[in-house]
Amino acid sequence: MKFSTILLVIIVAFNSVSLQASPILLDTVYLDNAWKQVDGPCFASYYKIFEKGCRVSTPTRFRNFYITGEIQGDGYFIKLDSINDLKSLLEGEFTSYYRDGRTQHHSTWKDGALNGELCDYNPDGTLIRKVIYKNGLPHGLSSEFSNGICYQQEFYEGKNLNGYYTMSNPDGLFSKISINENIPILQSPEVSEMLSQYINDVLWKYYIKDGLTVEVSMSRTNDYGKYYRTFVRLTNNSFFPIEINPELFTAAIKDKKGYDRALAIQNAEQYDKRIKRTQNWETALTSISAGLASTQAGYSVSSTNSYGTISYGGNFGTYSGTSTTTTYNASEAIQTQLAMSQSLMNYTENNAKKREARNEGYLKHTTIKPGECLEGYFNILRKDGQTLYIYLNISDAVFQFQFDPAKK
Repeated sequence: MKFSTILLVIIVAFNSVSLQASPILLDTVYLDNAWKQVDGPCFASYYKIFEKGCRVSTPTRFRNFYITGEIQGDGYFIKLDSINDLKSLLEGEFTSYYRDGRTQHHSTWKDGALNGELCDYNPDGTLIRKVIYKNGLPHGLSSEFSNGICYQQEFYEGKNLNGYYTMSNPDGLFSKISINENIPILQSPEVSEMLSQYINDVLWKYYIKDGLTVEVSMSRTNDYGKYYRTFVRLTNNSFFPIEINPELFTAAIKDKKGYDRALAIQNAEQYDKRIKRTQNWETALTSISAGLASTQAGYSVSSTNSYGTISYGGNFGTYSGTSTTTTYNASEAIQTQLAMSQSLMNYTENNAKKREARNEGYLKHTTIKPGECLEGYFNILRKDGQTLYIYLNISDAVFQFQFDPAKK
């Protein structure tokens, strides 16, 4: 065989071997509980296996394992810190696991910074937190769960967007909390936020604001004088007690010439004295109770039904059922509604929970505890006019109602 022929055979054979897939080379590092590298398995709680010799521009695949062999994490890095693995720079999706294989954490990374959704889970699969990131900073809705309460706030490039965070739970309680002062917020609603409905032919106007539902109806009465009798139903769906002082309420009427005239509100002491002057107290109580029950008849059914949300974010789902028989999986509902949420929850009538009311009769200075509902009434001295204005001052908020005084 000629030398040139032999050389050709050798070249072809070499190229054939070089074209075969090269075996993947792996490397191993051992890590302690703080994710710092140690010299060997005797001092390690975890170990990391990763591809060796990859190009710098290509993310390197790795897997973390518990020292006992169960998988602990799976992802890619673009830089491996030789001392502290927590300082390694990740790329793409990263998932960590509990020893039984259930997901503990999932996040998305770009150029070593968090970008996208981060979720942490309890061993039973329920959510601990869900945060949206952009370039390493919270950017969007952040939700965290602790002791059955969901805490939410919205971020823009790492800064709180609204100046508050919200609290909510499956029982329908909801509150806004100031970031700077760490105190609950109760804001005055705009008149445009006022809603209305008829119950047994009685017009009720109401607001739902920051966990407080304020419902008002008005009628004309000649009992013990000429008054506008104002029925009020207050539901505290917040986490904090709310103080009610009817002596802070005010009223006015727009007369036929277009002027606003202040109207006197009869306080509880004045009302009691007026009744005692006209008939004995026991008869009056019977009459009042019957009148209030008649006006409130529309609540006899609704108060036994429950409506609520699971927290504090965007377009949240609601649940309903009879309060004595409802069973409710809060964990599943929270995760379902979080998947639907796009922004911080707008607490509307669909989120307000109807509760059994405590009938106070004529309203007095009192406190409504979280989850309580109070109903009662007060009298406004009657004068004719075009528009009746009622202002309920509750905490730092003012709830304004408007009625046509000519209508009963």
